[in-house]
Amino acid sequence: MFFKKENLKTGETETINELDLETNSEKQLFKKLNILLIVVCVIASMIALDIICVKKFHKGPFFAIPVHVYSDGGTKVSYGLFYKVIQYHQLEGRRDTAVGLWTMKYQKNPKKVTTVDLAIAFGDDKKAAYQEYFGKYVEIDGEVASLQNKEVMLKFVDESKKYNLNISCHLLSKKPSKMKKKDRIKVVGTIDDYQIKNKISTLTLKKCFVK
Repeated sequence: MFFKKENLKTGETETINELDLETNSEKQLFKKLNILLIVVCVIASMIALDIICVKKFHKGPFFAIPVHVYSDGGTKVSYGLFYKVIQYHQLEGRRDTAVGLWTMKYQKNPKKVTTVDLAIAFGDDKKAAYQEYFGKYVEIDGEVASLQNKEVMLKFVDESKKYNLNISCHLLSKKPSKMKKKDRIKVVGTIDDYQIKNKISTLTLKKCFVK
């Protein structure tokens, strides 16, 4: 479809194609959508980078705003776009970093378990147990199997050896001087890793304290 438009400067009449106007409108819309898509991709990349830096490299957060510090020793809470970072620094408690949605809650008390509980859980279903316990702040009640300067090893094995689990606890400070093998103790820390080597399962806790 064509329509005419008078040029005020020359007095001439110009013929304009309506299809050309529609094409220009589509181009402008396409350009705006491209710009919006680029902005969304940049924001998503920033969020992903921040979460990776915090969880894997223990750096940052760089794009989250600190909004609160607890009086528990210095735990800091930061909010990013759709995500939340809690950097725990309890005096004799949790010292890891948690990343989740804004609804994620501050966790003061650890989940209480025994070496028997963990050995059975990982012996029956390793994948389900890993999903349940990985990254969780726990208090483990068990017997000392071995001692080093900053590592305490707990162990459980039944007679059939179906349930056989080592629990390596990396301490934030030196082990208590009076501690010895076969002592019954409680350790608090965050479950950080699980490996099987030579058919022996080892669960690793980082930044632990002995209660």
